[in-house]
Amino acid sequence: MRTVCLIAKGPNAIHAEAYRNSGDAIATVNDSGRYISGPIDYAFASDGLARLRETQERISRIVTPSRAFDLPDWYQPQTHITYSDSKCCGDESALRERITTGGICHHHTTTGALHWLAKVQRYEVIRIIGVDGGMHYAPQALVNAPAMLQLRNTLGKTFLTDWKLITERLCGLLTEYYGTRIEFYA
Repeated sequence: MRTVCLIAKGPNAIHAEAYRNSGDAIATVNDSGRYISGPIDYAFASDGLARLRETQERISRIVTPSRAFDLPDWYQPQTHITYSDSKCCGDESALRERITTGGICHHHTTTGALHWLAKVQRYEVIRIIGVDGGMHYAPQALVNAPAMLQLRNTLGKTFLTDWKLITERLCGLLTEYYGTRIEFYA
């Protein structure tokens, strides 16, 4: 059975090392690779590659939406995979439409990663840690403070909880369409 552990940046990410199984492939969101040791099979990013610097030597493949990024000096194009970048809102009908029209449900980096792992890589089980909701990221997560403030001002103080609900909604659809089993850290 093909399994992958997807590590996002919520507070529970600090438990990623204990949560992972020895046979899991490892996928990370932005700089969450800092919470786990060893190789990273897929590093997902949406807003540039700079936050991957400290883990770049452990990353096998970088996966991003197909848009222009400032490329760091360590960048290797042969390890970069892109997918069609077409943002969708997080309601069920928009997510369902993206799935049925062949796109990737990219509301935020974690949803893009989940959908890509289920659809493209065909993982049978995706184990998720660090999608916690609330108001904070894990300790030492690299957060763009002005962008975070703008998100809170625009979306409200609990936007991370809203994003968790969108992630959970997408997980149900990934099970429905691809048969992917999703397991959340509890």
